[in-house]
Amino acid sequence: MKNSKKVWIIVVIIVSGIINAATASNNNLTNRYKLLNQFEGYKKALELINPEELNKDNKDSADKYILKAQSLISKNQHKEAEECYLRAIEIYPSFNIFLIVGNYYYDQKDYNIAERYLNEAKNKAQNDNEKAEILNSLGLLHYYTDEYIESEEEYSEALNIYRNLAKENPTKYNHNLATTLYNLGRLHFNINEYNRAEEELNEALEIQRGLAKENPKEYNYDIAMTLNYLSNLHSDINEYTKAEKEYSEALEIYRSLDKEYPKEYNYYIAGTLYNLGNLHINIEEYTKAEKEYSEALEIRRILAKENPKVYNIDVAIVLDNLGNLYYSTKKYIKAEEKYNEAFKIYKILVNENPKEYNHYLAMNLNKLGKLHSTIKEYTKAEEEFNEALNIYRNLANENPQAYNPYIGKTLMNLGLMHGTINEYTKAKEEYNEALNIYKELAKKNPDKYLSYVLTCKEVINFLNNKH
Repeated sequence: MKNSKKVWIIVVIIVSGIINAATASNNNLTNRYKLLNQFEGYKKALELINPEELNKDNKDSADKYILKAQSLISKNQHKEAEECYLRAIEIYPSFNIFLIVGNYYYDQKDYNIAERYLNEAKNKAQNDNEKAEILNSLGLLHYYTDEYIESEEEYSEALNIYRNLAKENPTKYNHNLATTLYNLGRLHFNINEYNRAEEELNEALEIQRGLAKENPKEYNYDIAMTLNYLSNLHSDINEYTKAEKEYSEALEIYRSLDKEYPKEYNYYIAGTLYNLGNLHINIEEYTKAEKEYSEALEIRRILAKENPKVYNIDVAIVLDNLGNLYYSTKKYIKAEEKYNEAFKIYKILVNENPKEYNHYLAMNLNKLGKLHSTIKEYTKAEEEFNEALNIYRNLANENPQAYNPYIGKTLMNLGLMHGTINEYTKAKEEYNEALNIYKELAKKNPDKYLSYVLTCKEVINFLNNKH
């Protein structure tokens, strides 16, 4: 009995930590789960759990199944972990269990299953804190499925709850308040509402810096995450000096955390290096960008070996951007090599999940098409542009607002190529279709799309004169 009690104390502490990690995380939950392996008690609990105790239908047993699932995840045994999660739900279908399981499926990008379990958790929320926690998780899910209206509503409702809770108990709820502000800032950044995003991210950062003064070990991670998004924002609005300073501070934080928890922060180091590479490409500092992309790629390859389902997409994206760098510096053989390697990864990902990854494949095909057009391999270029166009047309059938702009850009690429090889009739048809698309888009968003309308008109006039 004494040994059993000791096990239970350890399990309670660790499952509580799992819940906190699941609800507080803004990004890749796998990293948070892996960090739990740092606790000695975590390993001891796994060693001390009696298999017979897992057969009992009670909360204790369900929590032990959750603990076992975390261990299996750290070993990349996801099928067995999933069985443990489902058994935990069967035994004790509580708010906490549904939340942990929903966030696990979210992390695995099984968004439909994740949403089902998160909604189950929402139905079982018993107080404002639990309600706000689940609203944040649902907001995050809808953010990643491009359901921005739902995401904004959920985040905003969570923010109102946390502002009230933080007034009563800032020590307990300021972290949650900052997390929700960060989430809203990311959302508004993604839909180009830069002023709102900057306000929210700066407020989040101010709160996080205050928390880190008392507990840097706990909150420096959050500061780095917020700095990364502020950097993205400042980079997008051409405030490159601010952006570079913020990326560099974030990278310094992640590298210092990596010294304390070796390999656990590699994902974030790679992401920040990738962002710095993007910035240095924008300001044409190609040597710096190449170095940053190369280090990011090396780290992401290691991560993808351990968990290809989660990290292969990150490898492909940095390969694509290295291809862009080499294309910009006219190193076309290297560019083609990187684009082709990315293409192979995207094809594998599309076979597994076409809805999630077809967009990435089409973007890659567009890049290959531009490259082959530049080096006068027009047959290849035409095939690639047409394949990209077909993908975007299919995607636009379900979501025209999201994908019509990409159809327009691909038509312009095709038109430019056909104009280059004197196929003016085809080029004119493609630019006319692109023009009609951008006219419709410009009605709702003239600031973004009017320039495309004018460009198409100018090219069509040029083609009319040629023809």
